[in-house]
Amino acid sequence: MLRHLVLGFSFLACIGCASVETVHVDIDASPKEDPKQASVLEKTLGENGYYYLLLNYKLVDDVPQIHRLQKLGTRLTHYSERPEIEYKYLIIDSKYHTAFSFPDGYIVFSTAMLNSLASDEKILCVLAHEIAHITHRHGVYFYEAKFGLNKSEVTGERAFSLATQLGYNRAFELQADQTALRYLYRAGLDPQTFIDSLRQLEHFEKEDESLYQDDVKAGILKENRKNDLLERLSYPHLQNRIVYCQNILPEIKQTEKVLYNPNDFQF
Repeated sequence: MLRHLVLGFSFLACIGCASVETVHVDIDASPKEDPKQASVLEKTLGENGYYYLLLNYKLVDDVPQIHRLQKLGTRLTHYSERPEIEYKYLIIDSKYHTAFSFPDGYIVFSTAMLNSLASDEKILCVLAHEIAHITHRHGVYFYEAKFGLNKSEVTGERAFSLATQLGYNRAFELQADQTALRYLYRAGLDPQTFIDSLRQLEHFEKEDESLYQDDVKAGILKENRKNDLLERLSYPHLQNRIVYCQNILPEIKQTEKVLYNPNDFQF
């Protein structure tokens, strides 16, 4: 079966100059438990990505929504392998649907994505996937494949590009999906909702494509700047991800336990 293979994929590293890197990922591997704080490299990537976002995009100071994200996120991170990380939730003002994460606990939603996910359950699904990227240290792994352990190469732009391009690595996505399903199940949620959320992303992508083409025709933006401006960030491999999640869901229900206890959370 697909999930028992160690998958190695080449991906386009859109950080600085373009080049092709090969990353080998065992999609069955769980995040490593680590009682220590994030590494210096992980913290540097997260902080630099955050400051780049702060300088180049409009952050929305919506206290109730941020509190909502914190409350929902805690329900998942409490049962993750890295609950000691301080997760930070940010909202950017954008009519395009996107969500991504920086190393060391930064999770970003666009206003369009947050407003279109009508229920807490759907938001939890997106959060679970982004938290999984962080607990697996995918951003750090991506950076090391490109630059090694050289922290001097870390810039805000590179950290930002890294975060928004993680989804183009198929192995990272499948591994994050599997872990997200496990987090949702541990937190007492129906992981089937995650598969429904993936199908919803297909609709978001079509909406964003239409908006993007309208903006290009209106001269609001240039087509070759779409990634830099967070426009039309696509969701690659969606069909493969849906099939993969459907196949692995029965095993997750057999091997995981519901750990959720409302008394664990005080807000």
